[in-house]
Amino acid sequence: MRKEHSPSYLVERLLEEAGATGADCIIESIRTPGEMAKLKEVDALLFAVDAPPRLRYDRIVKRASETDAVSFDQFVAAEQLEMDSAGDESTQNLGACIAAADAAFKNDGSLEELHAQVQAALVRVDVDATSTPAWRAKDPADRQQAGKFVQ
Repeated sequence: MRKEHSPSYLVERLLEEAGATGADCIIESIRTPGEMAKLKEVDALLFAVDAPPRLRYDRIVKRASETDAVSFDQFVAAEQLEMDSAGDESTQNLGACIAAADAAFKNDGSLEELHAQVQAALVRVDVDATSTPAWRAKDPADRQQAGKFVQ
């Protein structure tokens, strides 16, 4: 779809859906530079969440999806292909997406530790308080409200 329409096609559709609700939203699994560029264009806050390869693999094995039935070596090889798209904005480039994120989290501990990282990042955000999403507010009380999505 990205090659047929545009590198940001999927995100554009998701933004349309989100806009129709009139509420804040979370769009996950952004994997291409084109999608990142579109989200930056609309002033989205971008988070990267990562964990060591072995831990990510153990998690997909536990998930037990048919598409996840691969060996660790296959998993690592597939991830390497996703890390760099060699300049094509419509193909996966996780390395560029992680580098362009506003904040990055290591998800190698407990859920509570991840929540604490997200909360700390939300507090560091200091942009125009007139923006609609609560996480953009300069007032800590308003930002605290935004952090409820991680609870």
